[in-house]
Amino acid sequence: MTADSNIITRDYFDSILLESRYIDADLPDISFELFG
Repeated sequence: MTADSNIITRDYFDSILLESRYIDADLPDISFELFG
């Protein structure tokens, strides 16, 4: 993976965590199980 893809992936996870935090506190755990 290139540095650019790592940055994009990091931004993607950040957006998931931020959105999930406003919707439901349980969603981040689910996303980490799916993508972990």
